[in-house]
Amino acid sequence: MTITDERIDVLGVGVDVTSIPHVLSTMDGWIARGEQHYVCVTSVHGIMEAQQDPDLLRIHNASGLTVPDGAPVLWAGRYAGAREMSRVRGPDLLPAVAERAAARGWRVYLYGGAEGTPELLAQRLRERFPGLVVAGTYSPPFRPLTDDEQADVVARINGSGADIVMVGLSTPKQERWMDWARGKLRAAALFGFGAAFDIHAGIATQAPDWIRPTGMEWLYRLLKDPRRLGPRYLKNNPRFLAAILRRPPRPARPAGVPMASRTKRAAYHVFERLERTRVHVLPAHYYSPVADRSWLRHNESLWRRPATLPGVDWDLDDQLGWLREACANHVDEVRGFPFLSRLDQLGIQFRYGLIEGQVLHCVVRSLAPRRIVEIGSGASTALMSDAVRRNVREGRGASEIVAIDPFMPPEVSGLPHVEVRRIPAQDVPTSFFADLREGDLLFIDSSHAVKTGSELNRIYLELLPTLPPGVLVHIHDIYLPYLYSPWVLGDFWDWQETALLAALLVHNPRLEVLCCQSALHHAKPAEVGEVLADYRPRPMTDGVDDRGSQGHFPSSLWLRSR
Repeated sequence: MTITDERIDVLGVGVDVTSIPHVLSTMDGWIARGEQHYVCVTSVHGIMEAQQDPDLLRIHNASGLTVPDGAPVLWAGRYAGAREMSRVRGPDLLPAVAERAAARGWRVYLYGGAEGTPELLAQRLRERFPGLVVAGTYSPPFRPLTDDEQADVVARINGSGADIVMVGLSTPKQERWMDWARGKLRAAALFGFGAAFDIHAGIATQAPDWIRPTGMEWLYRLLKDPRRLGPRYLKNNPRFLAAILRRPPRPARPAGVPMASRTKRAAYHVFERLERTRVHVLPAHYYSPVADRSWLRHNESLWRRPATLPGVDWDLDDQLGWLREACANHVDEVRGFPFLSRLDQLGIQFRYGLIEGQVLHCVVRSLAPRRIVEIGSGASTALMSDAVRRNVREGRGASEIVAIDPFMPPEVSGLPHVEVRRIPAQDVPTSFFADLREGDLLFIDSSHAVKTGSELNRIYLELLPTLPPGVLVHIHDIYLPYLYSPWVLGDFWDWQETALLAALLVHNPRLEVLCCQSALHHAKPAEVGEVLADYRPRPMTDGVDDRGSQGHFPSSLWLRSR
């Protein structure tokens, strides 16, 4: 057996057949490809904790690497046939990672340890590895962090530009933290080093060199700290040995499984490999979330039609009246789309509809909301900032704009009246949205993709249903009365946000539809043109742009909470 991506099943925990050089080269690949993974440095303690905690077991098995920190774990791997598996001790791996980071110019963040420990560790690592950039340190309190504290930690680490986060908490706390932090942080590699923080900070000692290969390092540590480690070792070590005798370690992908399972695992392995290159290859199957375009073309009568939206107050004349009133006094300011040249000067790409941009400007100018919370950012942020600037110049109150976007263009940061938060919407405390008041604006221009982990799940299941009354809500790229994109038959993307919103609106008296621009586009284009003289409607048939025509298709929906 060679050092590959193979894992050994040690009581259900997949432990990688690896070595320190292999870990370092794997980390090199993650950073080069912009992938994010965490590394569990696991021992008998971690494996036994996972026996009683399915979530901890999942965390170990979802890691980029789970490496054998303890000698018994290494022996278990070699018993299963992994002769080339090497022990990867946390105290050995930490300086190896620091040395590689210094050589490559990567930035390292130290999270964990008692107060003062990460700072001392940073000092010693810099002395040992000249050129190492420790981008920041943080010692969390010995209690659960509040939502605001968690958001602050994410902002600190992301703001530091760290490529690697070294975590020095106890097991299983550090494994849970890395699992929680994945997706919120931008660093490519997270390592759970535990007690290695104290060792390399000079606060704790490790066993002498001659003890480590014997597998009795645990006894040395027990004698040094019997009160803390006694219950752990005296309980876990005998249980580990007994469990291993009952369930011997084995390769995590054993031969001899049914052919269907082997084929599925092989296919998933290919899928996972391609995913690392930012490409998804999926079977065309009714379980797939990606629509089968061939089926769509052969069954248009089953899907190509407007939704009925029962229980939704849907009066297009009233919607047109709202649009006319919102734009009446300020539409001349955006006639001819003068904001395009302003965006070019700022270096901001225009990825927001032209007609939507005119309406957005007019709404902010006419309503002058006290606070605007934007999920997403870009051209829309600049448009709102300029509208607020005009309001202030006229002596009206300034609007506070808070833009939430982990992929925010850097040009947004310097816009007047804008506070930036480069974090996912999933990570913003619910209380932040609950503070919105009547007349405030929640602007949503999200990823539009309904999938596991998407911010849409939180927006539509937690935030919109609990908004205080009177909050104005904007949602972009909504195609009602149709549930599909006009380009569904000719585009990779098949966003389902419109269907999710429709499900929320049906028989829901807490949300009032003020204006659905896509519905007005399909039903009243001439009337919209009377309000917005620049509007040139793009022709469509049953909500589909099947002629490749030119023109505008405004697709912003405006709601108000009740």
